[in-house]
Amino acid sequence: MKCARNQDLLRHLAGSLSPERAAALEEHLTHCPHCKQSHDQIVAATGRLAADPGEFDGPEIAKDVMTLIRMGRTSLEPAQPKRFRPIWMLVPAAAGALALLLVLAWPHTGPDSDGFQIRGSGEDPDRWVSVKAFRSGQEGYQALDDQLQSNDSLAFSYRNLSQCYHHLMVFAVDQEGQVFWYYPAHSQQGINPASIAIDSEAKDVPLPDQVQHPLRPGSLRLFALFSAEPLRVNAVETAVAQDLLTAESLLHWQRINIPDTGQHSILWTVIGEP
Repeated sequence: MKCARNQDLLRHLAGSLSPERAAALEEHLTHCPHCKQSHDQIVAATGRLAADPGEFDGPEIAKDVMTLIRMGRTSLEPAQPKRFRPIWMLVPAAAGALALLLVLAWPHTGPDSDGFQIRGSGEDPDRWVSVKAFRSGQEGYQALDDQLQSNDSLAFSYRNLSQCYHHLMVFAVDQEGQVFWYYPAHSQQGINPASIAIDSEAKDVPLPDQVQHPLRPGSLRLFALFSAEPLRVNAVETAVAQDLLTAESLLHWQRINIPDTGQHSILWTVIGEP
């Protein structure tokens, strides 16, 4: 199961998910600490907003409610089958406050969205992720612009502000379609390594290795591929080959056709002899 939307977590707490979907979500929460943290935050928020004992028991409150009923300002909805009793019972004012809290706390996914989305799972997953590349020199590391030498040793850092992406691949593709792997390391045929594990909601985390490849002069596109589950080198290389045939050029090819990923790409010009 993919990371849960906050709307699904709210429906789960209200007992309005189908039994099958509720069971799948409960199973997901047992092994996804990020969704479990979102679940616990919603529980804590609703607990703070719930009415105090006896707060709405006064006779004036009951009188106002009866007035609204007579005016036709209330409606009854069919009861929903519930797996368990909701842990929070909110009066309308508290429910409105909770809705406002959630709107402010989590990003929207656009006008066509049917609910909230955890960071990284919305319409623009690439907005949460990026990489920076650095060349190694006598004066330390220098950030790369749009050019590099064919024999440069490169180091990287990543930014992953999503809550769903826990794995990363970094590689480059030249104009002939050759793939140069930086993370994971991959230099032997017959081996199919997977993405490396990374931190979520992290800023400018340096990766440990400095890697050098014999790059050919010409165009080179770097890709950083962020995913919830680890990807395999062979599957990614197959997708790269298919996309490059369609794109025909590195210039306008900015994303690989791999679903449920966040991506960042940079176009470089390699100068010098390999």
